[in-house]
Amino acid sequence: MPLARRGRLTKKAGSLPVVAFSGSPKVAGVAFGSPFPSASYSVVVDIETAGSRTYTHAIVNRTAAGFVISLCADNLTGLVQVNWIATVEGEE
Repeated sequence: MPLARRGRLTKKAGSLPVVAFSGSPKVAGVAFGSPFPSASYSVVVDIETAGSRTYTHAIVNRTAAGFVISLCADNLTGLVQVNWIATVEGEE
């Protein structure tokens, strides 16, 4: 039976403002309100910027309860926000 039919969300989404990122390189944690059954999920990230600035990113420390986004940069000039979607892997 698909996870959604058993009362579990198969997708979670949100956004992080610039102020959520700190450290060197800049990172921000995402904590789910309710965890996935495991760390077997995919994360898609959309980085909104002003102007032509681009960022390389990485997902690190993925657990069932959340993950960390690293922007692989120390300077956040032009960053507006970072949007993310996490989806459980497998068929529905």
